[in-house]
Amino acid sequence: MKQMKLLWVDDEIDLLKPFILFLEERNYIVDTCNNGEDAIEKVVENKYDMVIMDEMMPGMDGLTTLKEIKRINSAIPIIMVTKSEEEGLMNKAIASQISDYLIKPINPSQIIMAIKKIFQADEIRANEIGRQYSQYVSQLNQKLFAGPDWEEWQQIYKEMAEWELRIDEVNDDGLRQTHFLEKRNCNTEFTNYVERNYRDWLKTDDRPNLSFDIISQYVAPHFEEGVPIYFIVIDCMRLDQYLAIQPYIQELFEEELELYFSILPTATPFSRNSIFSGLLPIDIAKRFPEYWVTSSEMDNSRNRNEHQLLDEHVEDLGYHLDPASKYVKIFNMEEGNFVLRKIETWSRENLVVLVYNFLDLLAHHRSRDQILQEAIPHE
Repeated sequence: MKQMKLLWVDDEIDLLKPFILFLEERNYIVDTCNNGEDAIEKVVENKYDMVIMDEMMPGMDGLTTLKEIKRINSAIPIIMVTKSEEEGLMNKAIASQISDYLIKPINPSQIIMAIKKIFQADEIRANEIGRQYSQYVSQLNQKLFAGPDWEEWQQIYKEMAEWELRIDEVNDDGLRQTHFLEKRNCNTEFTNYVERNYRDWLKTDDRPNLSFDIISQYVAPHFEEGVPIYFIVIDCMRLDQYLAIQPYIQELFEEELELYFSILPTATPFSRNSIFSGLLPIDIAKRFPEYWVTSSEMDNSRNRNEHQLLDEHVEDLGYHLDPASKYVKIFNMEEGNFVLRKIETWSRENLVVLVYNFLDLLAHHRSRDQILQEAIPHE
């Protein structure tokens, strides 16, 4: 078992020297500080396995410090030490995601028991997830050997994305590496599957929904309902990233998750234009040469006419929207805030299209946020 590093925060830390010696004798590394500001600085500069913190401190109190530490590292376990058993106080602490709390006066055995309870629980959970993942990989390999159809490939992708989140929760490097290799294997098999079937999909309706089906299958059927339709495109967002925000969406909306297959090439200048036009790129170039830029140096500009292509597609489907569709691109937070300010004024629109470039937004925030810079080291 690795040597664990703890941070103990208490304004009377000098009086806790016997506790600290007790932990050090049991092979724990213990850093200390006597205020919330120093605690936050230490958490930024060091990697701790756990924080033990007094609730009542002058200046920045324990609850405020707790929130800041969780903002910096949401996964770090925190034990709160308090003199109070007041229910409201504990509710606030629990809502801020403490792992455990102890009521003063405390003794060394309580500290050891609290630490073991938290980390043994994590170890048990990690072992159980590892066991379940081994079973899943065995079942996955059987599916791959049998040759999945497109519906089975969609299910495999959902499962792999869900496992991505579960593995992140336990922070097991070995499990993460195994999952990376399984994803790489699935990517290879899926690429071969698409290569074998893509040409046939373009000749028949017996196929998965492709990019050019999205408007006709999921948007146009709602035109008859007489309510505003918001069509939101988040470019370059992976499924596991969507699943991370899915609970927040489900709090506000009824949600059904369905997958589609991108056309080839999958790059934004081709696949996103296909979504809005209902056509393959080669057909866009034939029917709407004025909307299609052929120079490879201007790939980014190929998406400048999405709104026009959308309106043409809606007309082709037999709908005349009055008022016409509204189309907004969001590349940064300022444009996102503009949407928030204006969205209530769009209640009489038939169709509002919001296009978010996820990578641009991520890169924009990365330049401002130290945590994102560490998580995403390269542009």
